[in-house]
Amino acid sequence: MKNNTNTTYYLAIDISPMTGRHLLGHVGERGIELEEVYRFNNRIKDNDGHLYWDVEYLFKEIKEGMKACYNQGKIPRSLSIDTWGVDYCLLDKENELIRNPFCFRDKRTAGMYDKIYTKISEDDLYERTGTLRYDYNTISQLLAHAQEFDHDLRETKTLLFLPDYLNFLLTGNIFCEYTIASTSGLLNIKTNDWDYELITKLGLPRRIFKELSNPKTFVGRLKDEIVDEVMFQCEVVLCASHDTASSVLSLPTKEENCLFINSGTFSYLGFETLRPYTDFKNRVAEFTNQGGFDFKYLYLKNIPGFYILQQVRKEMKLDMSHAEISEAARNSKVNSTINLDDERFDTLEDISKKICEVCWEKGTEAPKTIGDYAKVIFESLAEHYNKSIKAIERNIERKFESICIFGGGSNSRYLNELTAEKTGKTIIIGNPEASGLGNIMVQMLRNDYFASLEAARDFIRGEGKIY
Repeated sequence: MKNNTNTTYYLAIDISPMTGRHLLGHVGERGIELEEVYRFNNRIKDNDGHLYWDVEYLFKEIKEGMKACYNQGKIPRSLSIDTWGVDYCLLDKENELIRNPFCFRDKRTAGMYDKIYTKISEDDLYERTGTLRYDYNTISQLLAHAQEFDHDLRETKTLLFLPDYLNFLLTGNIFCEYTIASTSGLLNIKTNDWDYELITKLGLPRRIFKELSNPKTFVGRLKDEIVDEVMFQCEVVLCASHDTASSVLSLPTKEENCLFINSGTFSYLGFETLRPYTDFKNRVAEFTNQGGFDFKYLYLKNIPGFYILQQVRKEMKLDMSHAEISEAARNSKVNSTINLDDERFDTLEDISKKICEVCWEKGTEAPKTIGDYAKVIFESLAEHYNKSIKAIERNIERKFESICIFGGGSNSRYLNELTAEKTGKTIIIGNPEASGLGNIMVQMLRNDYFASLEAARDFIRGEGKIY
């Protein structure tokens, strides 16, 4: 089937731990215009005491969203998939999935870094990889995997991250994309490639780590059986497959002294840089380095984000938008904050109760309504942002004048105002679908619509709202 119009469409399949979205992008009167054609909830399975992603369900939903494009008569020239980082799939010699991928929230990784540090010191590991210690990092997950299910690693021929595996299901072709691999803790920050010396030192099988490919790489065309199901053919292209890396591509400002906050399930605060920061003071201050487009680096602070509020909303069985919750928070009289890094918030169960417990321990008023909870979380996020920005400016001896906030959380006007108030910075609001926009920008670069990333960014600049 051909498009009902002469418009060229690009399909971004943007998947977070909470939800997935199919976004069609095209060039219109307002620049790159995005249209959500399908949305679904992600799904975690609890099996034998472990948490897994249900990839069979996930792939079914991907195809359902592609069918929605066909039903609307809007056939994409190409598609690309971005997801969160760290979680992986193991394939055997027949390229069959050995088991569903573990969820990063699975608790099997506790204590793994203590074992890693018997092989390499914490300072040396940070200097080599630029990656901060998080129990959910791929490096920790794989060691825990090998400890409990060593036969899986013995049978494994290929490790793929989640978007790589979904691309494989669509095309039958195997590629491992650089930015998503950079979340693993197993790449050498200087070479932007697998650190095979580290991999060997940790006892992981070198053979499973395949050659890395860059964004804009052509993966292949849809397999015949996929075409039969979704009723169209198109190219599959690698975007910056890590959703944060895709989001940063869509910065709507040319301001050099501008930080960004990718506000979503987690908040990633930082800036794009030509060099990584891997010294002791940055490790102690808990900043991490990840790979960006064209081998730029993303210097980041990982801050708990909207998953806490989303879980509260789920526990209260409420169906409210970001904007509605934001206004409810503005009208709340509660004046309490919490430490979002408290380990109690690492697990999702009874989040509402845990927030109240923290408030009671501090001798402050506990929230009761969704507006109360949102205000506590927003005030705490804004304070965390301010503290983190001061640490950045101190560590790298550089002042920033503004913050660009993008991602779903940028719809929360009250949080944006609190951030401006707490930090004293100019706030620029980017696209709430920043990762989808960045995904589509790379597809357009692949199609030579733009000559360079700078040209693509120039095309979308001026879209940001400032206050």
